[in-house]
Formats: sequence, structure tokens, C-alpha cells
Amino acid sequence: MRIFHVSWEYPPVIYGGLGRHVLALSRAQAAAGHDVTVVTQRPTGTATVEDHDGVRVVRTSAPTPPVRRDLPGLMAWTADLDRQLVATLQRLESEPPPQVVHAHDWVVEHAATKARQLWSAPLVTTIHATEAGRHSGWVSGEPSETIYASEWRLARISSTVITCSEAMNREVRTLYQLPADRVVTIPNGIDLTEWQSSPPDREQPVDEDPLIVFVGRLEWEKGIHVLIDAAQRIAPTVAARFIIAGTGTQSDRLHAQAANHPAIEFAGPVADADVRQLYSRATVVVVPSLYEPFGIVALEAAAAGAPLIVSDVGGLAEIVDDGRTGLVVPANDPQSLATAIRSVIADPVAARRRAATLSSELPDRFTWSRIAERTVASYELALRMKAPPGDRDGKSAPPKPRGQLLP
Repeated sequence: MRIFHVSWEYPPVIYGGLGRHVLALSRAQAAAGHDVTVVTQRPTGTATVEDHDGVRVVRTSAPTPPVRRDLPGLMAWTADLDRQLVATLQRLESEPPPQVVHAHDWVVEHAATKARQLWSAPLVTTIHATEAGRHSGWVSGEPSETIYASEWRLARISSTVITCSEAMNREVRTLYQLPADRVVTIPNGIDLTEWQSSPPDREQPVDEDPLIVFVGRLEWEKGIHVLIDAAQRIAPTVAARFIIAGTGTQSDRLHAQAANHPAIEFAGPVADADVRQLYSRATVVVVPSLYEPFGIVALEAAAAGAPLIVSDVGGLAEIVDDGRTGLVVPANDPQSLATAIRSVIADPVAARRRAATLSSELPDRFTWSRIAERTVASYELALRMKAPPGDRDGKSAPPKPRGQLLP
């Protein structure tokens, strides 16, 4: 099958999980014999056309400036990138047409729409996260309403929408009023060989305190403030170390929250090799997110054999079976999180047993070859579908967000 992916991030530019997802998925599809092209931005120092492990990467003509971190600047930056991607696709119009166009998130809305028009190919869109979900179900004011409208239009003109968890499936159908037969759930994947821990014995030296690890972006929805609160509740009675690895906009606030607690260490940005080492040493890895469409960090920790505590949101509760493959606690509940951490420290043997069970189940559920196979099946579904809702509705505007859109 001839496949075009349209993505606003792709290596060497990675902002989060989306870029890694497109990289791994496109490679797995190419390895399976498909003709795969990724259309994306062009960072300085890269060519307009490259080959990456059998994937043709077509980049915008002009190098893309660094992403803006201020909100007005970010919106202008994404709009400009979308326009450049449209121009890039128009350059490819004379080529043999793709059989399917696969878009990734709202940033590429106009480029995905143009690709669909150029080749009359079905559009499949992966919604990696939603604006309402990131804001506890609310959409209000600019730029949230602009982003929501873009998500709505992109979802409504897609023959098939892919989500990474059943929780996201329900969220997307609610937000964009999509019929169930147009939304499919395909989880994110992992390269098990990259993350599996090599030391045969994961037990910590007896003279080391228990080590509790968080890895991820330092953002409000990741729930690090909940972990710090739980650590403060544990500190008076249990000797334990807490390492928080990552960077983000909430860094200063979180450092201030933890200022008087020497057991909490901020490691800053950590390379993958060092993350693997952290996981191999961890008594438990905590993923306390308030919003998490999937939770790739949990998969990586599980592949490394680390015990897990996750919150009961999004895909996390679908990865971890409470009590059997890890522990699941209510989101935004520091007391429950503190209790779960204490239980792992008190019985590390049981925690490692749960971790081993989850690790053994990963190959059947989360390998990229399996996910690529399921994604191609979703393309075949799109090819059989009638016109998507957006076609039937013409160019009707999305409904004006009112109040809380998600429970």
C-alpha cells in the first residue's frame, strides 16, 4: 500500500510522543513492504528529501524555525508550518497518488485536507490528544477554541479516526460527535529490545533507600505536584529517595513546592540510556497523570522490568491491571498515591512479581509490527467507508464550545 503520513514533528525534531510514534509506525510499515512517505517540517541541516530506514521523508522547502513557546507565537508558528506543508504536498501532486493519507493531530489540518483533495484518497487521522482533555474537559477562550475547531474539522472529514486507548475513543466520539464505526482504538507501541533491562537481578543493594522515579514532561497534566505531595506525606515515616526527571513549563513551580524536602531530586533532561538505568534501579516508577491519552512512559518502564504505580486515567488504566500487573490509584489523590508507594516499599517482592507479569504480556499487545498491521487494517476499513460526516455536512462550523465538554 502507498501511504502518506503528514506530521508536524519527526526526527530529528521531537517535542513529545507524537514524533516517536510516527517514526516507529512508518518504519514498521516500510519493513512490512509498504511504500511509505512522511511529509513534515524541515529543521536546519536536513535535506528536502531523505531516506530513513526505507521511509521517504519529504520536508518543507524552507527550514522551519524553532517552535515558539509563548502561546500567541505558538499559534502563529503552527499556522505557518501548516501552510508550508500544504505547499510541500502540492509539489508532490504529479507523483503516483497515495492510497491513503494519515494525518497526526490538529496542527496539520489544512495540509491533510489539501492531500485528500489532491489525490481523492481517504483520510485517516490519529488524534494523539485533545484540547478539551488537556484542560479537564473545558474549552474556553483563545486559542483553545481555535484548536478545538481545527480538531473538529479534521476528525469530521476523516474516513477513520484512530485513538490510542478506549478512553480516548470515548473522548473523541463525544467531542466530535462521531459514529462508533468510524473510530478505532490502536495502542501506541514500543521497541522492547530498546528498553528491556539487562541485569538479571534488579534488587537494590541493602544499604540504599528505596528509589521512587518519575520520568516525563514537567507539566500540570502529568501530576508531578501530586507525587511531591505524596512524597511529603511519606517522608516523616519512610526513608525513600524521589527522582523527578524531565523538563517543562512547571519546573519553577515544582521546584518551589519541593524546596524543603531534600529527598526529592530533580534530574532535569535525561537521555534514554540514563532513563533505562533509572528504571533498572527503581523500586517503583510512578506515573501520576491527571490526563494521559495513552502513557508510553509506563510501557517503557514495564519493558525495563520496573514496578509501576499509575493513575486511573486514559490509557494508563488499560496498560496496568490493578493488583496483578501493577497498582492503579485515583488521579489527583496524594494520600492514595502515598499509600500505594508505602505498600511497594513494604513488599518489593510482590511488586517485582507484578512487574514481571506485565513485562511478559507486552509482546502480544504493544510491538510496532503488530501495531503497524492493525493500522494498515484501519486504512483498508477507510477505503471501504462511505463519505465521512464532514462531507455530508458540507463545511458546517463546529459547535461553539459551551461549558465543560467532557465529564
